[in-house]
Amino acid sequence: MAGKRCLSWIVFATLAVAIFVCMDGRTAEDTRASRIAEFEVKTKKALKANNARLWLDAADYALKQQLWEFYGDCLKHAVEADPKNAAVQTLLNKKLVGSEWLTDDEIFEREAKQKTAQGLVYYANYWGTPAQVDALRATDRKTVGWDVQVRLQSPRGYVTVYSNESLETTRRAAAITEATGYAYWEFYQTTFNLRLPPPLTVYLFKDKATFDQIFSKVSKQGPLPNGVAGVYGNGFKILLVHTDTGITGDSYLSTMAHEMIHAMDDRLAGIFKGNSPNWLMEGRAEHIGTYARWERLVIPGYVGLEANTAAVAFLTQEIESINLRQFLMASEKQKFGFAGYCVSFAFVHFLFHAENEKHAYAFRLFLSGGPNHYTMADFEKIVGKIDTIEPAYKKYVHDFLLPGMIATQKMAQDVRNTAQAKLESKDTQK
Repeated sequence: MAGKRCLSWIVFATLAVAIFVCMDGRTAEDTRASRIAEFEVKTKKALKANNARLWLDAADYALKQQLWEFYGDCLKHAVEADPKNAAVQTLLNKKLVGSEWLTDDEIFEREAKQKTAQGLVYYANYWGTPAQVDALRATDRKTVGWDVQVRLQSPRGYVTVYSNESLETTRRAAAITEATGYAYWEFYQTTFNLRLPPPLTVYLFKDKATFDQIFSKVSKQGPLPNGVAGVYGNGFKILLVHTDTGITGDSYLSTMAHEMIHAMDDRLAGIFKGNSPNWLMEGRAEHIGTYARWERLVIPGYVGLEANTAAVAFLTQEIESINLRQFLMASEKQKFGFAGYCVSFAFVHFLFHAENEKHAYAFRLFLSGGPNHYTMADFEKIVGKIDTIEPAYKKYVHDFLLPGMIATQKMAQDVRNTAQAKLESKDTQK
């Protein structure tokens, strides 16, 4: 069963992070500066040529070089250069409707205006007369146990969301679960030889009381601790999340994405906590379960935007004292808390992305062996000796991962400031 979310759930005081010196004498700041310099060369060419393809190349470079904060701007420049470019619009999660590229929300808003003008009302992904909707609502209330406000089905059948939250909140949750499912499919399709999964049921609650009630009903267990905002159980095959976490922002979306990885692991690859090490399960769930929220993208290895400070603080202070071998071996038999999530996330990030993906092929080969072959001995035989990998892992955290996490903190704040400015502008107009 999936447990607590960590990178996005525990908020510490902001920590000033020191600049660490690389082994060749350069600082992490220097190595990042060189990547930014090369990125600027690409953007100058793109700007001069006003060419969408060059902007897409710059966006791709930003992702590969972990310059995440520049990715969205590249896409915006690309679409300005060529508004009809299908590749750019698709990356922006837009669909072609007639001659226009629209987001799902824009499509829904247009449909809503037309249907409302016809005297129809919306309920559970259905437009009908008030009498038809009342009958459907009564049936759902009887079946599920409360008034289902929204039920959304993704185009590929990944997820149906039952919710007592608002329409907007539920639509965002549905979008993230689907995006996470696509990301999992694209990232692991060849590794696990995936086939399309059966539909997944998701419940989204606006209160923990209902969350506990439904969890107890489907799992036959007692309520979960207050710190648990979401759970997927391989025994009951249902994903449950609640939004009243006490944490500001859209933290429930991070939880939804994280638990979605557990669901995909179980339903597509036959991997779940009962047969696999915790570091492998939680580290990979954090790896893809983080995403660029404002574009509804899921970027494998992207660092989550909410409460980054907590993970930055821990990794900065504690990474050198971690005995990687002991941690990995212990996680095969027992659960862990916040520290374990941080170490696991960083280790999976390292295995997939460090040194131009030096270890990625071997790590994928290790994963393809399946749960019965996820032992330490198998890992060292296929990927490498832990004692040899550990120094490179810690160096990667210092020189690349931490600077990237700090950069996304600033990006997250910029996103929040922009959103707040829009709200204030609307209030002023009123």
